[in-house]
Formats: sequence, C-alpha cells, structure tokens
Amino acid sequence: MDQDLLIVSPILAFLAYMGIRLFWPKRGVEHAYRNWMHLQVLILIIGGLTIPALTMFIIVTWFLGEEYDNLSSFLIAASIVGFLAFVVVFLRERVNPIVQGLRWLRKHYPAVAQAIERYEQEGDERDIYFPACIVDGKPYFMIGYYDADNPGRFSGILLMDQEGTVLANEALLDKVSRCRTLAMDTVDYRRREEAAKNIADYRRALRALPHGSRLLRKYTSRFQSLGPRYGKYVQQLIEVEQSVALFLQAVIEQNLAIARWAASHGLGRLFQVSFDDVLALEKEISTTRQPVMAHLARLEAAAGAARRLLKAVPKAVPGRERRLLRAYLESLSILGKGITEETRKDYTLSYLTEDDLRAFRERTQYALELERQARAAEASP
Repeated sequence: MDQDLLIVSPILAFLAYMGIRLFWPKRGVEHAYRNWMHLQVLILIIGGLTIPALTMFIIVTWFLGEEYDNLSSFLIAASIVGFLAFVVVFLRERVNPIVQGLRWLRKHYPAVAQAIERYEQEGDERDIYFPACIVDGKPYFMIGYYDADNPGRFSGILLMDQEGTVLANEALLDKVSRCRTLAMDTVDYRRREEAAKNIADYRRALRALPHGSRLLRKYTSRFQSLGPRYGKYVQQLIEVEQSVALFLQAVIEQNLAIARWAASHGLGRLFQVSFDDVLALEKEISTTRQPVMAHLARLEAAAGAARRLLKAVPKAVPGRERRLLRAYLESLSILGKGITEETRKDYTLSYLTEDDLRAFRERTQYALELERQARAAEASP
C-alpha cells in the first residue's frame, strides 16, 4: 500500500499542478472570456467526477452491501462516464454562443430564420451567427452567405428587418455590419484569445523598445561601414522610438477597449448589439488613436528601413545580440503592416469592400425578384 502510494502521489501531484495552471484565472480584462469558459468547465468537471461517484457509492453500499464491490465500481464508473457525456452536451448546447444564437433567432425572430433559408442558393455556406443589430430602436440582421469553395469570400449578403423583409439600403447595411463585427468579436472565443495574444505581444515589444534602440546606437558605426544608406536607416529607427511607443500604446488600448466592452456585455451570451454602443466604442478608440495620427508617415518609413536593415544585421552585429536585434527589427517591420490607408481615416469597427457591396447588391436583387414572383403567383387566379 505504501509503495503504491509512493508511485501514485507524484502523478497525482503533477496532475493537480497542471490542472491549477490550466484553470487558474489570468489577470487582465483581455482574459475575461477565457476565465469565464474555464470556470464553467471546471465546475462541470468537478461535479461530473464527484456527484455521481458519491451518489452511486452511497446507494450501492447502503442497499446492496459490501459484497457487491465489483458492481459498485462498475456503477460508479458508468455514472461518471454518463455525467461527463452530459457535460459535453451541456457545454455545446448551453455555453456555445453559436448554438445558443441560432436557438435565440428561431425563438424571437422566426420570420428571419425562415427567410435565411429561402434566399440561400446552391453552393452557399450559410453564416452561423445572426445577432440582432439595433439601429434607431429597430432590430436588423446582416445575413452572410459564403462560397463553399472559398469560405473566406461572401457569395451573397442580405439585410433584413425583424419580419424577414429584404432591404436594399447600403447606408443601413454599413451600420448593421459594424454592429455585427462587434458582436462577432465579443462571442467568438478564438477572436478574444487572439486579441489577448496580440496585447501580450505588443506589450513585449513596448518593453523591448529601449533595448532595441540601445543596440542600434551601439552598432551604428558598424552599420555605417557597410554603406551610407545603412547609417541612414539606423538614424531613422532611432528617431522614431517615441513614435513607435505611442503607436504600440494606442494599439494596446484599442484592443483593451474592445475587451472591456465584450466583458461588460455578456461575452458568449451576446445576442444583440446597439448601434449607439458601436458609435461610443468607435469614438473612444478614435480618441485613443488621435495622438498617433501625426506619426504614421514616419512610422511607415521606419518600417521599411527596418526591413532593409535586417539584411545587414549578420555582418554588423555579433553573437547573441545579433538575434536580439534581428527580433527587434522584425517586430518593427511587421508593425508596418498595421499602418494602412484605413488607419488614416476616422476609425470604424469594420467597413464594406467593393466585393462585399457587389455580393449585397446581387443577392438583394435575387431575393427581391423571388418576392416579386411570389406576389405575382398569389395574385394570379
């Protein structure tokens, strides 16, 4: 017995340690979704392991007696497996926002649910989440149909009111699209986890900024010896250190603003979004980004300088510092990808591309034609 305990104890201790690490809540509003999901899973797992085991053990021991130890073990194991199966179903049906969202749509807006199927075409993959977007006090729905052969591309887009009536209003579609984007960013666990990872990456880059600039200053002469243009690149990067810091802080705060909104609006339990909330959040983010706008041109140029300077790092920097400086320059060059033409405009959570509008116009025309044919068929004797 003691020998078995010596073997089992380290295994149990390791499993306990891994369980604590997995389920221990992380600090920061960006981890709110992760903490919420893990808490529900932990409660269900604990309940699934303890409640049925204790219940069946008491029943078997009190009513069948100790001579039925094998039966007791079987019943306890069976009850645990059955309860864990219930846990899986519960998580899918009650915690999964997509499943809940479909049920909520059919219950509260059955006409919309029927219209979604009615206007589907062959080769479509239907959207799976349809939040109600409240504009001027009325609910509207943006329905996305995707190309089955190219899931990232819309094959059709429709705008509907609560009666399932198709609307050809592009200005309204823009508002509903922004509501839908905020809803998806809120309920999608993977998006929230990706945002949390991005925040951590930006914070690491911000902390590494002074060290990267120090290395550039340290090896300025070596870069200059490779050619005057490399000295110019180094000088560009040193001069934008404060601009890069401002940009990183703005991006971090932008992601945190969305995370705070998501945490205070139900996370995976969100079924509708008000356009007033969208405007308030966009205004908050725009205010955060405003100090950065004047630096964008210099940041774009610095990102290009970082990409060109990367090629010279092996010749100019020795040993371990070569790897550190390369990582720093790579982060600056990648940063340039986020500095697009869209960042110069007033901030919006999303925008419709020409391809999106084309998909909207074509599917709207198709749906309105089906409605016209249906009315004509009803009117004919």
